[in-house]
Amino acid sequence: MKKIELELARSVHKEKIKGIEFLVAISPYFFPEYLRYGYDKDNGVFIFQFKYLDDANEPRRKQSDNIVTLEIGQTTGRLLGIELQVDKHNVDNIKLRIVELASNAIERAEERIESRELRSSYDALKESLREHENTISEAL
Repeated sequence: MKKIELELARSVHKEKIKGIEFLVAISPYFFPEYLRYGYDKDNGVFIFQFKYLDDANEPRRKQSDNIVTLEIGQTTGRLLGIELQVDKHNVDNIKLRIVELASNAIERAEERIESRELRSSYDALKESLREHENTISEAL
């Protein structure tokens, strides 16, 4: 598996709540330090793993459809991993769309999230995947 160090582009914005203006930013605990990724030939899946500051033993739950499985932190709701079923489908088509498929899966998961900070975290993950799309696609 390959590794990419991720840097959070601190998107700080102003937000007004009950007439009081706040500066809002994503906590470093909600954005991963790095991304590990690679193709698992034995299982025919492309894997993304996100490593956070404090996720060592967090229980995980899985959400999946016929192509994508998401691993989500049971207590935090953070996205911990993505598996794309490459061998079960048109491999060449998936190679060209690996980051797009992962980003779309993140968007679908994000629709069920109420926490603004967690939604911002998912948005930042999508942006990071797109930023490193060429490097990631070379792993297949």
